[in-house]
This record gives sequence, structure tokens and C-alpha cells, in this order.
Amino acid sequence: MRSKHAIYTAILSIPLMGGIAARLLRVTIAFILRDYGLSVFEITLLSSTFMLARGLLSPIIGKFADRGYRRLFLIVSGLFGLALDSYLYTIIPYPYMLILRALDGMYGAMVWPSMQAFVHLAAKKDMKARLMSLYFIMGSLGMSLGYIVYNFLLGNLYSAVMTVIAMQLSAAFMALIFKGFEKEAREVDRNVEKESDGKVPLAVYTITLLFGMFMGLGNEVLMFYLAEVMEMGKYATTSFLFFAGLYSLFGSYTTGFYADKISMDKAIVLTAIFGMISCLLISVDHLFTVILGTLLFYISGRAFTPLSRSYAASRTKNIGAALGYINMSSNFGAVVSPLIGGVIMDYFGFGKIGIFNLAALTFVGMGIALLINALILKRKSEI
Repeated sequence: MRSKHAIYTAILSIPLMGGIAARLLRVTIAFILRDYGLSVFEITLLSSTFMLARGLLSPIIGKFADRGYRRLFLIVSGLFGLALDSYLYTIIPYPYMLILRALDGMYGAMVWPSMQAFVHLAAKKDMKARLMSLYFIMGSLGMSLGYIVYNFLLGNLYSAVMTVIAMQLSAAFMALIFKGFEKEAREVDRNVEKESDGKVPLAVYTITLLFGMFMGLGNEVLMFYLAEVMEMGKYATTSFLFFAGLYSLFGSYTTGFYADKISMDKAIVLTAIFGMISCLLISVDHLFTVILGTLLFYISGRAFTPLSRSYAASRTKNIGAALGYINMSSNFGAVVSPLIGGVIMDYFGFGKIGIFNLAALTFVGMGIALLINALILKRKSEI
């Protein structure tokens, strides 16, 4: 097996490259389709198709991995599939892009839950939440850098796709570092006492669903909300979202540290409180307030993601299945909310009630639901 240093290098490098590739491709296609006259709903349908396919397949692929299928093979094959699909976006029209996004979802289900299993297996018991946080921090950093790369390439589709392919293939070769790691890590993990009876509480899946809806709004819906409703424009919006993503990284790691040292349940409630406050701020028709809300929005959403994965993996020996169902819950949420948010944005546009923008109604509903579910989870864990 490779050294721990090499394993950690791969754990941090692969999500960085994958994040750059995913965000760059997504933003480039979104703005090009918007310039062609497509509605926000039609554009968000691409994201929802991706998340639906990934959500459906994540637990199935996770169970295969638990039964002995090599996660390294899944990761490398998935990254090569994503690279091939990226090229196809340059030669097909919009309706067929829905098929490509479904394939992307399948490849994503092969890559990212498998990577999360490796992160859990590589971490010591007292730093599992922190290593998972670092893994997602690097992914978030990559997604933030994707905005800057988009600005640098001035939205050119061909240049963006070539950059995306280079990132995905580089990640695939980096994954070869994991050769020989999984077998030894499985043996170590079997000897680690789990924190419960092997069952992940239902409330974890429901709050993951809600946070998936929450973060689903943070892509095209929030991007067009800032660019059009708040009149920031596309390049100012993508530049701001880059810095918002960077800002959120510190909150993500701090929350992971808090979860390891104090309480996972209390950390989840804290992220839900931040999420509710952020959604209220985003809905206010005042640019500075919306900017503050967006910063808090990304802190909350990106802090919760590693918490949920670490929470689930620490409570069962069927790591692949647990992570698969957690990813499924999150992805299903990300299927629904962009479509709802897109319809509300298309319908209400620049409408207002007092100081609140009607285009942000979905954000307000999500914030309230998050806090209620987090309090239910905390109550159940205390019983």
C-alpha cells in the first residue's frame, strides 16, 4: 500500500480537480444556453437530470462496492466517462444534453461516493469529520476556482471543455495512488467499533434531503438571482461566487473540528441555524444584505455535506450503502429545488412584497424546514 502521505495527497487533489471541472462545465453551458434564450427552468432541468441519475444509482453502486467490487475501478472508469461526455457537449443540441447529464450522473455515482468511502477508511477515528471536511473543502475550492477559470476563458465553450477534460483525466491518473489501499483499509475498519447499532437514523436522511434542496438552489438559481434580479451581471456574479466559495471553506473546517471535539448533532443544528438566517437575508431586496446571506449560505451548506457523510459512515459497517443512500437523499433534494426555484424565478421575476423579492420564496421555505428537521434529529439522538 502507498504511504499515508500519498493517500492524503490523492484525497485532497482529486476533489479539487473534479470541482474545477464540474463548475466550469456547468457555468459555461448555463450562460451559453441562457444567451440562446432558454428559460431558467430549462437550464436547471439539466442539473436535476444529473442529480436524479446520480441519486438513483449511488446506493446501488455503493452496495456493489461493499460486496467486493473495486472502488478504484469505479473511480477511474467514472472519471474517464465524464471526460468523454464533456467533449460531446460541444457537438450536440440542448435536448440531447439531458441524456448526457443522466450519463454524467451515473459516472458521478461511481466516482464520488467511492471517494468518500476512501476518505472515511483513511481517517483516524478522532478526525473522521475533519478529514471529510477537508475533502469537501478541496471540492468547494475547485468549484470556486471554476468560476474564475470561466471568467479567464470568457465563456468560450471549446476552451472550457478542453480544460474540463484535462482536469478529469488528471484526477483519474491521480486515483491510481489508491492501488492496494482498499483491502488493508477494510481490515482496519472492520476492527473499529461503530457508534450505534448499525442503523442510520431516518432524520439524517430527511435533513440530508433538505440540505440537498438547499444547496441545489445555490447553483443556477442563485447565480441567475444575483446576475439578473440583483443586477450584478454575469462576470461580477461569478467573481463574487468565487470569493464566497473561498470564504465558506473556513466555516466548513471549523464545523468539522467542532463535530469531532464536541458533538456531531450540535454541529448539524448549528449549520441549520446558519442556513435559515442565510435564506432570510438572501430574500431581502438589498444587495449588501443578499451578499451577506450568500456568504452564510455557502458556509452552512458546505459545512453540512461532510458532516452528513461522516455521521452515516461512522454508524454502520456497510459504508458504501450508507454513503450511497446519503448521496441519494442529497441528490434527490437537488433534483427538486432547482426546478421549483427556476419556475418561481421565471414566474415572479422582479416581483416584490415590501422589502422581500418573490423570486427568493424557495429560499425562505427551505431555511425554515432545515431548522425544524435539525431540531428533530437532535431530539431523537438524545432519547
